[in-house]
Amino acid sequence: MAFCIAAGPLAAATLPAFPERLRIDRLRLAGDGWHTGTFALAADLLRRGAGGFEMTGRLTLGDAELATFRFGREDHSPYIRIETPTLGIGSRGVPAEQLFAPLPKPLRTLSGLLEAGLVLAPSASPESRAWLVLRDGAAEVDGVRLAGIETRLSFDSLNPLRSLPGQSLRVHRIVVGSSEGSLEALFDLGEGTRLAVRQAALALWGGRIELQPVALDLGHPDGTLVADIAAIDLREIAAVFGNGRLRAEGVLDGTARIRLTLPQGWVAEAVQLRARSAGTLGWSGELPATSDPRLALVRDLLQDFHYRRLEARLDGPLAGALALRVTLEGANPAVLGGYPVALDLRFEGPLGRVLLQGVAGDPLPTGLGERLWRSLR
Repeated sequence: MAFCIAAGPLAAATLPAFPERLRIDRLRLAGDGWHTGTFALAADLLRRGAGGFEMTGRLTLGDAELATFRFGREDHSPYIRIETPTLGIGSRGVPAEQLFAPLPKPLRTLSGLLEAGLVLAPSASPESRAWLVLRDGAAEVDGVRLAGIETRLSFDSLNPLRSLPGQSLRVHRIVVGSSEGSLEALFDLGEGTRLAVRQAALALWGGRIELQPVALDLGHPDGTLVADIAAIDLREIAAVFGNGRLRAEGVLDGTARIRLTLPQGWVAEAVQLRARSAGTLGWSGELPATSDPRLALVRDLLQDFHYRRLEARLDGPLAGALALRVTLEGANPAVLGGYPVALDLRFEGPLGRVLLQGVAGDPLPTGLGERLWRSLR
């Protein structure tokens, strides 16, 4: 760490404590850790009566002003006020890597306008508080693009680990493949890594996924999220996962139970969906060639399947191999004279490919053909 301090005129330099006024023109901090840039500090230190003082100044990173501050002690009562101007981060100003280097990768992709502040008033005044505001934010998480991020976090400045009620997060635009949606959440932050979600709703794929209230300790991952799913449009699901070759019509409702645990991370214990009414499924791309007449029949049926019943269940770690089971009842008007059949399909693989396995040219899972044949007999 290198630093440079320049002192101004001293009106009472003989005092053993500190002078009437001390000016710090520049305090330069550089090194590894929180940042890859250089912070600079400029401040004035004034003596206020017997035992009192006040310091005012500003903190900068390069040409950007990060914060102004004022703190001191008067009549044996300390006071602190620190505020940031509207600070552009990411593509809006200071690179996020310089501010969030040790934090998770999604934060290091963040851009937007950031404001923060802290007030510690004398004698624990009700004015004591701390806050963090992000406006017009954008980020990318595992290929999902977020835009229009707005959040305001408020804390008790006397106990920085305790947040005040009413934390909020809003994401005006979420892009998943060709689909767009939005997110709104109300939550409370507890001491340490505790999080209580009071309300969270994701509008996506033409429908709504609403999280039931839940309390979690992110430092000791062992909790379950339960969500209600309503009015999901199958056409949008097909657009995301079907690679342009899968078409589907229908509306899905259901529930999802997802558990957070180590080392697996997020695990789908039971994501269950059911079609509200009849619809269609069809595959317009090339289908796997097969000499097995049973699988050939399934291939022909899936080219234009009119279902009267559709149910699906997804289980397994979201970052690993998932198991998808799809139950269909219906017919293909051009196959078997439109005779009604029941299909019980099970696919396995990573999220994003699980819907295509066995249809887009990948080998069918072991035993799938026999199960399909039993369903057709």
